[in-house]
Amino acid sequence: MTALTDLADDILLDLYHANLEPAGGGDPTGLALVALGGYGRRELAPYSDIDLMFLYGPSHSQKAEALSTAVLHTLWDLGFQVGHSLRTIADCLEMGRSDLTVRTALMEARWLAGDRELFSTFMQTYRGEISGKGVPAFVAKKFEERRQEYSRYGSTNFLLEPNLKKGRGGLRDLHLLKWTALARYGTSSFEELTAGGLMRAGDATALWDAQDFLWRVRNDLHFYAVRAQDILTFDEQIRIAGLRGFKDLPHLLAVEQFMQQYYRHSTRICDLTARFVSQVRQRTVWQRVAAWLPVRRIEHGFVLMRDEVTVPPDFRAETLSDGGRILRLFHLAQMHGLNVADDLVQELPERIAALPDGTFRSDAARRWLLSILSGPGRVAETLTAMHRVSLLERLIPAFGTVRGLMQFNAYHKYTVDQHSLLAVGQAEELGTGTSLVGRVYREIRRKDLLHLAVLLHDVGKGQEEDHSLIGERIALKAADLLGLDEHETQLLVFLVRHHLVMANTAFRRDSSDEKVVLRFARQVGTPEALKMLLVLTAADISAVGPGVMTPWKETLLGDLFLKTHRELAGEEETETAYEGGARAETIRQAALARLEPHYPASWLTRQLEAWPDHYLTAMPIERLVMHLEWLAKLADAPVLVDAQYDQALGTSDYTVYTKDSLTPGIFSKIAGVLAAKGVQILDAQILTLADGVVVDVFRVMDADCPEDARDRRFREIGGAIVGVLEGRYSVEELLQEATRFGQARQGVPLHELTVVQVDNDTSDRYTIIDVFADDRQGLLYVIARAIFDLGLSVHAARISTKLDQVVDVFYVTDRTGGKIVDLGRCKLISEEMTARIEGFLGKSQAMRQMVQRAGSLQKL
Repeated sequence: MTALTDLADDILLDLYHANLEPAGGGDPTGLALVALGGYGRRELAPYSDIDLMFLYGPSHSQKAEALSTAVLHTLWDLGFQVGHSLRTIADCLEMGRSDLTVRTALMEARWLAGDRELFSTFMQTYRGEISGKGVPAFVAKKFEERRQEYSRYGSTNFLLEPNLKKGRGGLRDLHLLKWTALARYGTSSFEELTAGGLMRAGDATALWDAQDFLWRVRNDLHFYAVRAQDILTFDEQIRIAGLRGFKDLPHLLAVEQFMQQYYRHSTRICDLTARFVSQVRQRTVWQRVAAWLPVRRIEHGFVLMRDEVTVPPDFRAETLSDGGRILRLFHLAQMHGLNVADDLVQELPERIAALPDGTFRSDAARRWLLSILSGPGRVAETLTAMHRVSLLERLIPAFGTVRGLMQFNAYHKYTVDQHSLLAVGQAEELGTGTSLVGRVYREIRRKDLLHLAVLLHDVGKGQEEDHSLIGERIALKAADLLGLDEHETQLLVFLVRHHLVMANTAFRRDSSDEKVVLRFARQVGTPEALKMLLVLTAADISAVGPGVMTPWKETLLGDLFLKTHRELAGEEETETAYEGGARAETIRQAALARLEPHYPASWLTRQLEAWPDHYLTAMPIERLVMHLEWLAKLADAPVLVDAQYDQALGTSDYTVYTKDSLTPGIFSKIAGVLAAKGVQILDAQILTLADGVVVDVFRVMDADCPEDARDRRFREIGGAIVGVLEGRYSVEELLQEATRFGQARQGVPLHELTVVQVDNDTSDRYTIIDVFADDRQGLLYVIARAIFDLGLSVHAARISTKLDQVVDVFYVTDRTGGKIVDLGRCKLISEEMTARIEGFLGKSQAMRQMVQRAGSLQKL
């Protein structure tokens, strides 16, 4: 950026001198050319605007106008984007008082050419009357301005496609720090701030490195796009990672290595900017009063103030040389609901890095760490504060490995370390609720072990082996560090090693199958482990990203928990502790009582008995009654479609009621209609009830469904489903008409291996097909059509289970209702479905650069 700034300076100086003679006889007196904003800071990006001010004395307005016209016209002819103004010193003072943006830009004014004395007078006057006054109020306004930008460009620096300039942790945060320093101390130079004792040398180095990284990446975005482009998209991440020399490793993609650098730099910018600005911002009345109040010395070396916990300077050398005492500092902050003092937080990283490993393995260190993990309250907040000062990685070295580690897939919205800390917070938050997970959380006695397992569950990522196996070894080391006994160690290791087993079982298998529950119960072993595993699983999923933990998923987990708890603890204890009146049979009886006056009791009983228990307990009684009322209407129409919008989830449910004798391939045809209409299928439940009645429920996200057009959209899609099932037109015709089909949403450009597994062991009644594949719009129709063409019937399905990879699971039989037991046919099913899926994905990915993990063919 310095070179670009120098180039712009040279061009402007040539233009200035070339046009000064015609404009004013060659005399520069009373006129100065001034650079403002990013150009004034010497931070000119390739396609950024050049912000210029023509500063002039009151008697030189004509010369200023003539010169500005000549210079600006030439710049515009050359293709420059120029922001410009003509101002006197009085104009600058007036606008600086009334306009926050102008006040900020003028603070960064840099002389380019002309009358130096005029410029010096302006800077001295402006500093004395504007920029050097009301600093706390100015900083507060800039901070609020930045906060509003966060709401538009992302409130976290862990966005998957960050805005390098205006996103959190981006260049604008660095600008905020510089503006704050310039207003308060008269300089924004990191070197001068360090020399004046206003910034630590290590912090200045970190900021320089982060700034240089962002500058280089932003320059590359601008040059490649041939325009101002500040969003680091997935495709650009892949391209720039290659340019910077990163190579794919068996366990870590080049793009993940590159983005880990980005997230580490952006996190440092966030932390250091927040600390620096907080030192300058005006304190509240209570904070100023508290500064005059006597402090409370709570124990040797620690002082409790009104709004923070600190260590007095005279005690820091002694206290901060002991790992146990440092942990006690954070424990005290957690206990009192306060933060560690900012100046102490700045000191801690260097102090912690200099300490030997042994100091974190003392009995005191173990005691305080377990106390922090136990809570109650602020466990995740305290662990996050410890992570910011690099304390967690001194206790658990693997946590340093995953710092800023991106997971380049479609589902995880945060880096591994952020996800792990968020998961602990989610566990605490779930524990405050009234749901089954909340009740179970409150029953767990060893919350320190639970929170530790949640913290460790993913820290094995980014290495060559399966992260669960590496996590198992990390858990063993953590257990040794904390002096856990054999039972505690086994429990911690089990939870980390098998943290995915409950989700895999609940989301991919039918928990109404006793064989599934017995196998899972044998894996878990004890009610204590089951309770912790439920909370860990729910917290893990909730921390993947907003909206990932849905009520449906929570219901599936709860259903598996209750059935497994009965196996491990007995029927009576399970009913007393958790189930109460929410049993499926109670719901059946309530629906029967409500509808019996209107419909034949025998028909109602047959239908209710056919509804699976987990589905009944997943919905309100009103929803079940509505289902039955719709089913009764099938006497008058062959197909009925009900569409409902879920305000809380932002999703729509399409429920299709029909008879299985109406047409072959009902499930695949509905999936095809939804694909043709451009909706994203999130989940599907296929139910075959009494009297050959079929109820298929599809939960979807619909980008073409704004609130004011929702009813029309529901009628459009519902009518298309009815038309296809009644045979008036085909799915293929809809797909040809849909101009959007084939232009699927642009997600993460990652291609995973397609794997189709045929499982005949889990269920006695059904063959289960597990499909692992990339998530693309229309994929479900391709899979469903392949299943139909292979002569199979779908009886149940779990669609788009979002864990580490999309998994679509289908419970199928052959057309006679039997399992597919012939090994040759099972192999054919796997091969044919894989070929169909790969063919579809190949077409959808052909126009885009993709990355692929080791072990599969590279498609670039």
